[in-house]
Amino acid sequence: MFDENRYLRDVLRPRQRRTLMLLLVASLLALIPFEWVQNLLQTESRSMLSKTLFNETDQTDASLHSTANAMHDPPSPRTMTGTWIGNTWVPPTGWKYHTPNELRQFYSGKRILWVGDSTGRRTAMNLYALLDWKNSSFLADELSSPNLIDAAKKGPHECNKWIEANFRPNNCRTVNFTSEEEGEHIYVKAVCHTDVERFLQTELEGRANITADIDVIIVAIGIWDVIRPQACRKGLQNRTLVEMVSDLVELTNELQITTGKVVIWRTSGYSEQQEHIINKTSTLNNVTMNKLDQVRVNNTLNGLPNRFNYVNWGGAVLARSRPGERIRGDMKPHYGLEPRHVLIEMITNLLEKEEYLRNMSGLS
Repeated sequence: MFDENRYLRDVLRPRQRRTLMLLLVASLLALIPFEWVQNLLQTESRSMLSKTLFNETDQTDASLHSTANAMHDPPSPRTMTGTWIGNTWVPPTGWKYHTPNELRQFYSGKRILWVGDSTGRRTAMNLYALLDWKNSSFLADELSSPNLIDAAKKGPHECNKWIEANFRPNNCRTVNFTSEEEGEHIYVKAVCHTDVERFLQTELEGRANITADIDVIIVAIGIWDVIRPQACRKGLQNRTLVEMVSDLVELTNELQITTGKVVIWRTSGYSEQQEHIINKTSTLNNVTMNKLDQVRVNNTLNGLPNRFNYVNWGGAVLARSRPGERIRGDMKPHYGLEPRHVLIEMITNLLEKEEYLRNMSGLS
């Protein structure tokens, strides 16, 4: 005999509850932005790619990711990359473009040291020109002249200081802000992670003291370790690239803690090559940013000086790096003027936002 009450209690109502539960879950999933799911998948794919490209173990990968992913203070600047309209970069919310006069006011009297490869040198010389030249307008041909951005590339060092140093600066140019106030822009060639490591070790040991009077140090490396790994790791095969990144970030942090210098790390740009080179560079940048986030969080937790930060220039220029969309320079790893200017603006906005130079400059 059919029992209607039992049927409602034991069969129909449980089905209704399951149906309602499925509908509730589906409704909640529909509220999750697609970008969140996409970012989660991309993060996991980068982790897998890091193990494949750099032969890392799960333990090594986890050590670089754990603290940065678990902590959100200080915030990561990796997302401050902006977007593009044609060849015009649009800064992210909260950042802006600076006029030449604003740049001169902000950097007045400052000494800036660039340590890195030719992409760093070219940007360094562009910033020097924007600060030193008294032009009201700057033409692309002027700022892309080899006499400016490739000065001392192959010829003799134009810097006559620190001539006995192992890493003697290639360029050191005085910026005349006023008749009474000068700044200086110095470039030290160090194209691989291991080159920068050796340079910083000599500075920490007091053998050259190139950084002694410097206000801001900018580290601009990465591309050589991707496209010329054998040249960068000759005789150093006992360490993986991820280990080299980790060691160098720790050493750089030691320098900023010891000296009180402001240090800005720039993620790598891309060489106009096959997609696997693009992917490998992106992986290197993400591994580097994870480590930088980890160190910065540890500094905050331990009450240590925290004037060590980075700009994700690689993330900003990625959209203009592939064939067909690239803003080209004179060779595959180089860019034209616009991406170089983007790096200047990114560094300036970060320094301004974090007020790293406030006590030095007296700016309100």
